[in-house]
Amino acid sequence: MDEVSLIAQFERAVASRPPTPHLIRESMRVGRKIRRRRRLAAAATSALVVALIATIAQAAHGALRRHTPAARREPAVPETVYSASSNGLVTPIRVAGNVTRPGIQIAGMMGQGAPLAVAPDGKVIYAASGSGEITPINLSTNTAGRAIRVASRSEPLITILMTPDGRTAYVLAAGGEVIPVDLARGRPGKLIRTGADQMVITPDGKTVYAFNDYSRTVLPIQTATGTALKPITVGQRRDGTVDIAVSPDNATVYALSGNLSKFGGQITPISTATNTAEQPIKLRGGVMDIAISPSGQTAYVTDYTKQNRYDLLPVDLATRKVLRPIILPARLYAVSSVAFSPDGSMAYIAIGANPDSHLGAELVPIRTATNTGLPPVHLPISHPSCIAVSPDSSTVYVSGELLSNWLKYAVFPIRVGAKSAGRAIAVPDNPVAMVFAP
Repeated sequence: MDEVSLIAQFERAVASRPPTPHLIRESMRVGRKIRRRRRLAAAATSALVVALIATIAQAAHGALRRHTPAARREPAVPETVYSASSNGLVTPIRVAGNVTRPGIQIAGMMGQGAPLAVAPDGKVIYAASGSGEITPINLSTNTAGRAIRVASRSEPLITILMTPDGRTAYVLAAGGEVIPVDLARGRPGKLIRTGADQMVITPDGKTVYAFNDYSRTVLPIQTATGTALKPITVGQRRDGTVDIAVSPDNATVYALSGNLSKFGGQITPISTATNTAEQPIKLRGGVMDIAISPSGQTAYVTDYTKQNRYDLLPVDLATRKVLRPIILPARLYAVSSVAFSPDGSMAYIAIGANPDSHLGAELVPIRTATNTGLPPVHLPISHPSCIAVSPDSSTVYVSGELLSNWLKYAVFPIRVGAKSAGRAIAVPDNPVAMVFAP
């Protein structure tokens, strides 16, 4: 019986006879039933309202979550930097506290090229040895895996490069052979004879460019087929090839060539779309190395001048203009390659002096937005061998031979903006490579 019927029944009973105890009890019973139904109805209405509010709130929260920009993810703080020495000992250095861990022994390494490569997934480092092998190093356990033989036992390997998918490594042997290696199967592919002493791989992994020092040619190799294309001639007749670099957007390879005796050089841009050389950019001085900024806007060329000093030439690649040189400290012994911070805001170059001078080395920070050198940081080493910048761009690590202890080597951490280097971290023998890994 609904609420209206109960009320009508009560009103008829009252109108037909005077109130009696039974009628009073009946009216109270009907009243309790009416009140109970009203409470139930009110509770149901309240529950419906609460559910509706919750639904609206959830929808609003979802909309807010969809339309609110996600917070920018900060670069991961690196855990370990790996320093490799010419005797084949790879030393892990924990960034927290800069403490060394037990070394990982592989076959000896060459003192040139890029003998270490980190797999794209950050789980393995591949080390190229001086005896024709590449060795995987498991970064979770810091142990060497089974070596992969890719060349004869007498042929050193000087550079190892990875494709972006991590499936293939391209290894450059000291004799100028380029060897693709299937990393999953642990097998080398068909050897490609190039006579090169340097090579780069485009960021998309589609082409390897091998730079031949004697023939002044750059040889493109298609990674999909392993096919070598027509060589590209760069430089002038008496020039030697010096260095090679590739733009971050895959569009251009830059070949640096020059002649120290004539104090002249040039940068030859090579279009990766057509594999043809473009009009070269003329340079002065004795050119030595080239590095392309992460933005792809500027090339930095290390230059040895007629005044018997080093400087750094910034080249605007869009306008093809050589900008004002960045004067480096007066040192005559050795200069490192340029290393960039991953965020692209800074470049770093280190320059050393003759050990007998006891002057030590200087690390020069360069602000890439203005191409200006900042005050250098003094390093108590005779000459720098390797530079590595942490993935979060906060710290620069430089290795070299100690001034105070002949034939002893160390790595120095330098915090960005610091006026002096941190505590020396002892490493074995002659460091030839240094990389960061998670």
